Amino acid sequence: MATLVKYKYLGLSTIVEVDYPTPQVKLSLYAAGSPPTYPGLDRFGRVINHPWIDYGQTPNVDVARIQHGYDRNSNRLWRQNDVARSLDKKFDQQYTYDGLNRLTDAKTGLLNGSHVIPPGSDTRFQQQWSLDYVGNWSNFKQDDDGSGTFGLEQTRTANPVNEITNIAATAGPTWTTPQYDRAGNTTSFPKPAAPTESFTAIYDAWNRMVRVIDNETSNIVQENVYDGRNFRIIKKTYAPGSVLDETRHIYYTSNWQAIEERLGTDPDSADAAQQYVWGLRYIDDLVLRDRNTSDPPNGILDERLYAIQDPNWNVTTIIDDSGDVQERYEYQAYGETIFLDNNWDQRAETVFQWCILYAGYLCDLPIKIYLTRRRILHPILGSWQQRDPDGYTDGFSLYEYVKSCTPTHVDPFGTSTFARKPLPSFMPAVARTSYGRGCIDNCTQAYMTCLQRGGDSTKCLSKYWAPCRDYCNSIDSTTSGLSLGGFMAIVAAASLAVAATDNQMHQILADTLNTSTTVIRAAFAGVAVAAAAISIYDGVSTIEFASARTLNVSIINAYKLAWSTRPESANIKDYEQDNSANITAKLCNIRGNRFAGQFRAGFMPEVLGNTAISEKSRSGFYIRLADQTKVVAIYSTGNGTDWIKTNEDAVPIFATETQAISFDEMTYIDAVLLPLP
Repeated sequence: MATLVKYKYLGLSTIVEVDYPTPQVKLSLYAAGSPPTYPGLDRFGRVINHPWIDYGQTPNVDVARIQHGYDRNSNRLWRQNDVARSLDKKFDQQYTYDGLNRLTDAKTGLLNGSHVIPPGSDTRFQQQWSLDYVGNWSNFKQDDDGSGTFGLEQTRTANPVNEITNIAATAGPTWTTPQYDRAGNTTSFPKPAAPTESFTAIYDAWNRMVRVIDNETSNIVQENVYDGRNFRIIKKTYAPGSVLDETRHIYYTSNWQAIEERLGTDPDSADAAQQYVWGLRYIDDLVLRDRNTSDPPNGILDERLYAIQDPNWNVTTIIDDSGDVQERYEYQAYGETIFLDNNWDQRAETVFQWCILYAGYLCDLPIKIYLTRRRILHPILGSWQQRDPDGYTDGFSLYEYVKSCTPTHVDPFGTSTFARKPLPSFMPAVARTSYGRGCIDNCTQAYMTCLQRGGDSTKCLSKYWAPCRDYCNSIDSTTSGLSLGGFMAIVAAASLAVAATDNQMHQILADTLNTSTTVIRAAFAGVAVAAAAISIYDGVSTIEFASARTLNVSIINAYKLAWSTRPESANIKDYEQDNSANITAKLCNIRGNRFAGQFRAGFMPEVLGNTAISEKSRSGFYIRLADQTKVVAIYSTGNGTDWIKTNEDAVPIFATETQAISFDEMTYIDAVLLPLP
């Protein structure tokens, strides 16, 4: 069996070369040497040169080569398409952002030496956006020919839940305004290919689009069938007159990647019409597609095409077994596709029925919208068709796509924005598949793995934790703060390697975590009393406390809890205030984590010496970290309004038995006990 794809790595898990041996085309971000260099990456691990090279030719020829430049917030400022430039085709792009790192201007044309697309003949296409504070488009402009005159100028309004309520045009055609049902599903939306006309969509009880109807003709265009996992397993397309044209059965991996499609009403007797092979770099890293081109299908997959993707997972080129370019694709900011032949001349549609396009998403070609597993993306509205099923976990709007930062971000599940950058070798593999998880918690995982492999704690800190922390700070200062779960995890991990009285380790940890040795010693003392072992499954948390006598590696998994911030040590004393509003504000990222199950403590709740508080703790939650001087406990009765505070002398007690307190119903984590410096 022939090898389909080969990889080379930087460190343990960062892929820096992808080789397709049959067409003899490879992506290489490094240059061989002693030592090797990495011209494809800058010092922060961002892609700056992304070449796909046909090494079967002499001299080697670029199949695709994309270069990028960035600002200090890692926003892409420009995208240079070297292959198009070599043929005098104007497909470079330049981006402008507002102070919230949201895209406000995108130009397509020819970059000059300063990486700017100047006005005039070098501009091919331009779009501009004015955004309100939650990402709704207040104004939208589009210049289709680069003349400097916007042929389309829109004003849009949205309601308090960010549904579009009106699209008005001061220049150009007036698009159809979307309509929504009470669950927030877009029931009527403009056709991407003809936005003055519209489709009607029908949804099932789980907010999944099951039918699309052409409003101009009342004909059915497409129907979808889903299984219990939300995988779309059948897609039916219709010819004019609502005549069923094709029934396509789709089969997936456990990772929600389509691997085979069969045509016909009986999939058990039908032959494969298409098969996909996916790579290792990313969930939407497509290697190739095999297709049966016969009509009617004869069961022979006679066409093999390889996918060439850019750093943001857009499929830009498809090649055959000989490495010859068959078709090219370019994209507007929110995914509207430009189909091109191998000479960069535009065509109306794909002639290969190629449907893995923008960001690696699946495009339903008859209606030209993108299915991204959990939700559907509309490329000209620039928003999702349904509300975020996970709620307000990814911003202040349930419809905003990737926080309006499309040149850098993707969302393969339709629920969590993910900035795709090659990660340094000290970042663990979990970081590559955990969308939306805090960067700094992955540093904790890297440090923990080093310890588990027998590494020296000091070296693990300097080799893994410190550079990883610096990396997180460099890419996103808003998410690099150490989470409480991560803080507990690293302290628990360190306690496995050193004694709690090791002053040198205390100082190392204090320097690394940017806090004081007093806090570190208090944390160690707290771990000696109780350490958290927290697991999360299907949104339900089971929280257990184990005494230090049973401390084991599983305890370190505390980082998994999705607590995104911790109070700075200088502000911990603020918890002594009686102002419940102040307390609530400081704990805003902890409140709302739901859990059920049992609370097991290695010490008796009555250690606080207040029966009333002990009773009320049944409806709240606390972590007791004692430094043998003072502790501060904040409790809630469960409704979030009745806050009780105590400040008691701490008496560390190792219980001979574990007391279990069962909760009868779902409740909220409302409060956390923290050590005083």
